[in-house]
Amino acid sequence: MVASDQSNEDRGWELLRGTHTEEALALLKNELDRERGVGLRSTVGYGAALLWTGQYRSAAENLERVIETNRKTRGPLSEDHYSLAGAGRWCLGEYPRAVELWRLGTKAPYAVYGVCLATPKLLVLSSILEPIQFAKPEAMELLKKKSMKPGVQGYPGTLAQFIAGLIDHAALDESVEQRTAREVGSLIRDRKWKVAFYDAVLDLAAVGITRNAFRKRMRSITKPSQFNDLDASEFWWLTRSAEFYIARHEASSTRIDNHPMNCP
Repeated sequence: MVASDQSNEDRGWELLRGTHTEEALALLKNELDRERGVGLRSTVGYGAALLWTGQYRSAAENLERVIETNRKTRGPLSEDHYSLAGAGRWCLGEYPRAVELWRLGTKAPYAVYGVCLATPKLLVLSSILEPIQFAKPEAMELLKKKSMKPGVQGYPGTLAQFIAGLIDHAALDESVEQRTAREVGSLIRDRKWKVAFYDAVLDLAAVGITRNAFRKRMRSITKPSQFNDLDASEFWWLTRSAEFYIARHEASSTRIDNHPMNCP
């Protein structure tokens, strides 16, 4: 049962965790409307909720409207808007549009930890999953430059640096367990999930595992049962992860592809 003293937003997220989809989306939409469709958390949150429920087109269109409006009005606009909108397009098979959004997102005015690292990682991902969409050397060079900026310290910078080949896995693992006084313990679980995801992506590129083997790993890390015990903070971090929706999309694919992928 949802406590009566919770805000509409909190009640919406609690209901979404409990699979009360329609009521949850209605509450989150009310919060979005209350903030006139421009609030940072409400716009990201509503888009993430639509993605969580598999409404990829609605999610992408809603987030793209926010991007277009806030670019014109200089309203609050974050890298999350671009990463999630691109995830929606990717899950629809609209890869060029997804890549376009992620490229724009590398210059977003706001990003978690102050440096746009999520969208460059997604460009690397796109260069591996669909090489025709983006050149891997260009994606890696962009990620390397972003991850070496002076303001990047600790995770998620270390994940970007690992993907770019700047640090080894031991250094990444050490950084995953570290957190500042401002961070909550639930972030550790989110970090470990992303490391497992990008380990699989890099194995697909470097080791030459088949796409079907990659999808099997995606099915393993997106099993619904492993998310049943998420607390509110963990659920929020998971739902705003573009990688989760791409992993879920890959896990659900029935296309047969047993050829190894060696990406240059």
